[in-house]
Amino acid sequence: MTSPEAVKLTHSLWYPEVECAIQLRRIGDKLNFRQKLVNLISKLLRSGT
Repeated sequence: MTSPEAVKLTHSLWYPEVECAIQLRRIGDKLNFRQKLVNLISKLLRSGT
């Protein structure tokens, strides 16, 4: 039985587009989280005025 890490490594080596897609998804997730955080902070600050 192969471990998930071994499968990921194999896909990364043989399919660089898979690794690229994974990295782009992570970047997008981080940006989405930051935008949601900024929206929440701005909403909290605007509600006080």
